[in-house]
Amino acid sequence: MSPGGATEGPMRKVRGAPVVWNVSVDDSRRQRETKPVDFVAFFAMGFPVLVLPGIGLPVNEVAPLMVCLLAANRVSTSRERIPFWFSGGLVAVLTMLAVTSYLHDLTPSRRLLHVLLYLVLATLLASGRIHVPSAARGLAVGLCTSITMSIAGFGPDNYAGRLTGYLGDPNAGGYVVAVLGLVALGLGPRGRLRWLLILLALAAVVLTYSRTTLLAVAFAVVWLLIGRRVSVWAGALLVGAMVYVVAHIPPQLTLFGPFSDRGGSDLLRQRIIAQEHVDISHSPIIGNGAGTATVNLQGDVFFYHSSYLALQAEGGVVCLVLLVGVIVLTFLSIARMPRDMRNGWLEASLIALMVCAVNVGEILLELPSAIAIGMAMWHRLNATHPADVHDDVAAPAAPDRLSHPEAGHPARRGS
Repeated sequence: MSPGGATEGPMRKVRGAPVVWNVSVDDSRRQRETKPVDFVAFFAMGFPVLVLPGIGLPVNEVAPLMVCLLAANRVSTSRERIPFWFSGGLVAVLTMLAVTSYLHDLTPSRRLLHVLLYLVLATLLASGRIHVPSAARGLAVGLCTSITMSIAGFGPDNYAGRLTGYLGDPNAGGYVVAVLGLVALGLGPRGRLRWLLILLALAAVVLTYSRTTLLAVAFAVVWLLIGRRVSVWAGALLVGAMVYVVAHIPPQLTLFGPFSDRGGSDLLRQRIIAQEHVDISHSPIIGNGAGTATVNLQGDVFFYHSSYLALQAEGGVVCLVLLVGVIVLTFLSIARMPRDMRNGWLEASLIALMVCAVNVGEILLELPSAIAIGMAMWHRLNATHPADVHDDVAAPAAPDRLSHPEAGHPARRGS
């Protein structure tokens, strides 16, 4: 005992343990419980087109914003510090967009606030301030609910013969299902809900008739089957080849079978992409400012079809290199983990993200992408074998749990 009566040694650690998600970080049993606020916030991510009445803002932005405001006051629970290149790279993206907007005399406050939410969400997930297991369960249940309702005919139906509903635009909806579905499968629930999500997600991607999303899911499956059997650098080359193939598919191969009626839309896409290159050429290094990734064709305004070109249009090559660099380094960091600690689903989610970005505009800076990289980094910082954990001065601030490499279930750390 100390002179003041406080207990020294291990008991002092328990007594002074921080509280996160209204749970002591030393209470491993309660850490596994679902945290309702975090669950509901990520449940909303399955409804991209749902708008809050009276506010006019999409629920899949308002809900993450609310949980970020709450999580900002929580302490970090990740076992390791977030790498500087991760948080610093995201901050640099926002800074670059703000600077280039100022230089072009633009004030795109809403766009910049959206990117701020993007980097805050990714960072809070990586740090463990948002309860990742609850968030992953919310994604799984939200996607299952949204897909089921959309297939049943609820929600908007703006594309005849293609699944829309609460998923919205077939291409963007397919991206949400593919990327967030893989994240949920990597860290979410097991049992019947897991198989239900797999079946519903596959059905949704097929019913959207989104060629890019179908390829993204096909490449994700390829990675799940062979990703662990190749070296990291061979895998990186494989992923690069996947992205290249999607961007250079011969036109005759894109119009086969059920896609034979897409000739007109493909011609429009080619006109839009041609104008994208013209717009980018005006300021290729620093871009034209946030919110400028639109094309005007004879009075009709279209968003960019390529998310890579959209990012370059807004922040130039500088912004493109920064954000793609963060995504690639995040992928490599989890792919280089020991084999029994890797999570193929999370790796596949980043592959699906990079593939979808070829032909689905604006998604590199959308919140599902922030969730994918944030949860992947959380896995990298916490999926550590207990034998490799060193009890240093930072240990008391870490939760008494580990993420299983595949199941995502917390495991108890030795005392």
